[in-house]
Amino acid sequence: MPSPLGSLPSINELLESPPLKALVDRVNPARVMTSVRSFVDGMRLELQTAVAQRQIPSPLALAEQIANWIVRQDQAGVRNVLNGTGILLHPELGGAPLADEALAALRSAAASYSRIPTAGAKPTRVEQLLQELTGCETAVVTPNAALAIGLLTKALAYGKEVLIPRCQLLTAADGSRGYELLTAAGAKLQEVGAANELTINDLSRAGDSAFLFWQHDLPSTATQPSLAEVGTWAQRHSVSLIVDLGSGGLNDGAAFGIAAQPTAAAAIQAGATAVIVRGDGLLGGPGCAIIAGKSSLISKLLADPLARTANTDKATLAALEATLELYRPAADPASNHIERSIPLLGLLAASADNLKHRCERLSPQLAASPALAAVEPRADFAWLTAAKLDSQKLPTWGLTLQPAQGTAADLLAALSNTTPAVIGSLAGDRVWIDLRAISPREDQQLVNAVNQLAAK
Repeated sequence: MPSPLGSLPSINELLESPPLKALVDRVNPARVMTSVRSFVDGMRLELQTAVAQRQIPSPLALAEQIANWIVRQDQAGVRNVLNGTGILLHPELGGAPLADEALAALRSAAASYSRIPTAGAKPTRVEQLLQELTGCETAVVTPNAALAIGLLTKALAYGKEVLIPRCQLLTAADGSRGYELLTAAGAKLQEVGAANELTINDLSRAGDSAFLFWQHDLPSTATQPSLAEVGTWAQRHSVSLIVDLGSGGLNDGAAFGIAAQPTAAAAIQAGATAVIVRGDGLLGGPGCAIIAGKSSLISKLLADPLARTANTDKATLAALEATLELYRPAADPASNHIERSIPLLGLLAASADNLKHRCERLSPQLAASPALAAVEPRADFAWLTAAKLDSQKLPTWGLTLQPAQGTAADLLAALSNTTPAVIGSLAGDRVWIDLRAISPREDQQLVNAVNQLAAK
């Protein structure tokens, strides 16, 4: 009986088949070639060791199997997506795009050896920029906010009491609970106030505490004092105030229609001992967390043996430094250089009229795809974070897509498998694609992604 190995199609025959030829347009050709060889080698080894005979699929069917296998592999890794969710800082989409200057700095640092300044030695360029932009005495960069909270707690409050408003014992939009990090780092929580109200008198009734932990961007409807009032109380009672700004950054969110979002400078001016700023929040930089505040506190933090876990990689530091440089005052105050340079701020600054015009331009292009039965522009609201706070609600425009076949859920799933993936949401029997978090230069990619559905 002839060996089934002789029935295996050649690599060239497979590469010339329609499923794989179509995939070459979406995936790196070298990657397709390598994947085809790997798949065929695996099948050859399986046939050689198989006890029973196995039927070899036709070249077309085998090519279809390989194409699906490559797509599944791509979906398991980091993939570019078009964010049509209407949530600009979506917890599952890895932060907003970086500025061109930050990307260039990141590439340069990653492509060669780099001299990285030692934290706690003479001020680094990042520290100098943060001192200038926030008014802090010094600063340190950590890989993420959870680690920043843990290090601060370990340095200041190990085995000690930490004040936390009861109305802030909430789960954040990304599913995290900041207060759990306090206890994990060895602090004892002292809850103050009620679940629906906190007053200054509630703070005054607390005992001796290492610090007061104050958080923003939580979905709380409780009545609370202002940050300025809390800062005044903390200074009067000699209690350290640690402020986690959540998505807050260096710029005033009110300029983009986002209210009740204090800046790092405002928090420090209000009396915060230290402020935690997420690099990939409103700052529009790389994923990291900045602790900006008093020199005495930062020195104590860096003296802890666990501070070595806070070392941030050179590429992130380079991207952060380049991003902070963009916040320095421009020669022309009216130039809006920040909005033009930092993608997230540009998305926030886009007017509803601008988004509407883009929808009207895209609608007929998308409707021409056989994969869609109808496309309609629609006004709605977008959000800064997944918490969907009223203070962070933005007017927006987007498109509803009605599938030509199947359900809206089928269409939503199919769009998540295009290149780049398109992430939207369900709106009744249609898919909703919000343009607030999609840049104008990505419009053609959206059209191409929908056209990929028709080619399948």
